[in-house]
Amino acid sequence: MAQQLQIEATISESMLDQIRIMLRQEFESAFKKEYSEKLLSATAARKRFEPEISRGTFYNYGKAGLLKPINLDGKDWYRLSDIIAAGERIKRYSPAKSKMHAA
Repeated sequence: MAQQLQIEATISESMLDQIRIMLRQEFESAFKKEYSEKLLSATAARKRFEPEISRGTFYNYGKAGLLKPINLDGKDWYRLSDIIAAGERIKRYSPAKSKMHAA
């Protein structure tokens, strides 16, 4: 009976190790996907609109939740995909297509 319990414990630990490995891989994949996208400064993000959005308008869009910054080391950065989506939602401005693909 003692041998049987030990084998079950070994199997359980082995399964836990496999689960840990899978979770680590999933986390790393999600992290890379989240942060591999191009991030823009506020100035660069404003210039992606046609016509260019003023600093005040950009700030107001942020307060309204249209633009969601990522704060890194005390500085706000914006995902390019969020800027494109905001340009599609905002009727007065549109994302400048030629600028959207410029790096």
